[in-house]
Amino acid sequence: MKQDIEVSVYANIRSNTSDKCPLIALLRNMKTNPKLKEEIEQLRLLRKDDEKLYKRRKSELPAFTASGIFSQRKSTGLEIYNGYICIDIDGQDNPDITDFSRLRDELSKIKNIDACFLSASGEGVFCFVRVGDDPKQHKQYFNALSVCFKELGINVDEKCSDISRLRFSTFDADGYLDENDPIPFTQTLDQKAMNRSVNKKTISTSKKFSRNITIGFGSGSPLPVNSTKAEGICFIVSAVYRLNTIHIWPIRYMTVFYRQTNLRIRQRWEHFST
Repeated sequence: MKQDIEVSVYANIRSNTSDKCPLIALLRNMKTNPKLKEEIEQLRLLRKDDEKLYKRRKSELPAFTASGIFSQRKSTGLEIYNGYICIDIDGQDNPDITDFSRLRDELSKIKNIDACFLSASGEGVFCFVRVGDDPKQHKQYFNALSVCFKELGINVDEKCSDISRLRFSTFDADGYLDENDPIPFTQTLDQKAMNRSVNKKTISTSKKFSRNITIGFGSGSPLPVNSTKAEGICFIVSAVYRLNTIHIWPIRYMTVFYRQTNLRIRQRWEHFST
């Protein structure tokens, strides 16, 4: 993660005034700040006893706009886009996942993920992915990421497609933070393609077949994929030639490129359940 990436920080979700802060400094603070540690530990205990009070206390946590600097807390208030998307994964959308600490550790091995932390509740994780530099493509970057996570059997919070969405602060001493230069995830997918059936995808190939790679959904516009650099999350597919293209079907596994070695991860995360 680059040192000069900044975000807007608010005292809480009701505040309309903000300060600028380097994102990396904010994340470091979430690993080391003893005051924040005590606050989050108390909040997680409260969640078990009094849900209403828990939500009220949570709303008092500091919050920040993960994707840039804003003059106002809405998409039109964007001043500087930092090229990051914060993906939120919680237990409500993923009832089969019960060990979120382990999920955090496994997701941290994906080289496109620059940071991964337990959420304030402790029943979820959030992770930062560096995408492209065009704020107009923010939702399209998110859509492509959502598909990749879904191939892992993980449902992400669709509200994270909002470029101005606030992220609550947390504390996680074991949170993952990569301080090296990020590897961008630059695939995009428009909403119309997202709404089509994903049971059949088409691919025209890489250097191996002397063509440019695209992955499309149904009969819609293709999703660009740069597979020659093996960047990020790529599908393992069963391919056959038909009508001068390659038609592919999703199968049980997908490949995740790790920093040191390539490992195969099952599409479902049953082994996270206890």
